[in-house]
Amino acid sequence: MPCTTDRPGRVWLTGALAGAAVGGLLAVVAVVSSPAQAVGGIPTPCDDNVTLRLDDVTYDLQGTCGTVRVEADDTVVNLPATQKLVVLGHGNTVHGKTIDQLVVKGRGQRVEAASVRDADVASKHSTVAVDGLVEELLLARRGSTVTADQVTDAVVRGRGHALHARRGYDARVPGDANRVRYRRLDAVAVGGDDNRVVVRRGATQVRDAGSHNAIRVHRRG
Repeated sequence: MPCTTDRPGRVWLTGALAGAAVGGLLAVVAVVSSPAQAVGGIPTPCDDNVTLRLDDVTYDLQGTCGTVRVEADDTVVNLPATQKLVVLGHGNTVHGKTIDQLVVKGRGQRVEAASVRDADVASKHSTVAVDGLVEELLLARRGSTVTADQVTDAVVRGRGHALHARRGYDARVPGDANRVRYRRLDAVAVGGDDNRVVVRRGATQVRDAGSHNAIRVHRRG
């Protein structure tokens, strides 16, 4: 018999059925306590506002996203086209596509995207890598790296940042000890100290109002 009773209302599981029940319970507990183990990540539908709060989880966001906030630590987020992405916490990795507005705070973040219209990176020791265009970039705080094919308008505040792009039109560097490198850049204005700017090709208008800056351009416009 798979079950026995010794009094009304009480059922005892015996033999193989008891073992199967315990095994099933343990499996449920494992899934709830370790969501990061889900193969391919946790499918998460997008809507106007999505907030991700579980640490050490891989999320697969699906659909078209409005505002996505990553408030957890050490997550991996696979992101479709998104109107606004806000990355908080620390140690998060985001694989994105087109992002209209990007805000990176916290520390130790990595964001990859196809293109970004407006990027605000006020984070310590984070990396933003964009395959295509960044229309507007603001760098603040300390020690972050931004790479892109084109950064149209850049402002580099803070200290110890690195900005690398193939093409740009205007770059302002009011911060200190930053490294800015373009293949072509129309104009650069440096207001901080101990910065290094390199433009390898074309003519560049240069203004240096700081001290101990190393500015090397192909030709001054």
